Amino acid sequence: MLPEEGEKLLRLLARSNPMGPATLPRGFPAGYPSSPRNPLPFALPKKAPFTVESILYAWLNQNIDSSDKALRSVLGPTAAIEYFANQILYGIGGDTADYLVLHTKASGASTSFEGTSSSSFDSSIVSQSGRFAVTVIEIKKDSVDLDTLKQVDRYAYYVAQVASANCLPSPPVNLLVRPILLGFGAESDLIREIKSRKERTMRLDYPGGFTTHAVVTTPKVLSYSLAGSNLQLTQMV
Repeated sequence: MLPEEGEKLLRLLARSNPMGPATLPRGFPAGYPSSPRNPLPFALPKKAPFTVESILYAWLNQNIDSSDKALRSVLGPTAAIEYFANQILYGIGGDTADYLVLHTKASGASTSFEGTSSSSFDSSIVSQSGRFAVTVIEIKKDSVDLDTLKQVDRYAYYVAQVASANCLPSPPVNLLVRPILLGFGAESDLIREIKSRKERTMRLDYPGGFTTHAVVTTPKVLSYSLAGSNLQLTQMV
């Protein structure tokens, strides 16, 4: 459930419960997350590549706010993570994006990601508060290839819509769309294709005169491996 859908659910619950609170809660309750946290036990397989991709979903969910260098490089500071989830529906055909991260910031805060070349875009949103980026991760238990790249190319537009169309109080003026490919290594023709690419822009017009200018960055590739009993990520491009 996206943050906007959560807001709608709260409004529906309030409408059906007139004896409820006068104001609706926003965001996490005070003191969340509790400390110390008690994570669910999660043991990685002893061999890679993994047999199912859900292991990678679980690892990302558990480590999304960790100090893992590769994660921080592609996902930016944890303070800017507004939302994350796997298997996010988009469009009208029941298709899903493997993993989605929404990024938001306070006015004047940093918007940079390591290795992001869109300096002109960054400068245009330096004064924009609220949601400014969406990261979509396509996950494969085996190596990622050109077909994997075609998948993220196909739904980049729809992901931009998901992240902007119903954003409250209004769609962001600028949005960074950041495709990430995660797998057990990468095919050489995929690496060559990505290195030959440049960022592209999309314009999304919404009712009420709102427009979102979305910049789709050059995809990044992460490779996973096992280092003892730990999962290790390496950025390939």
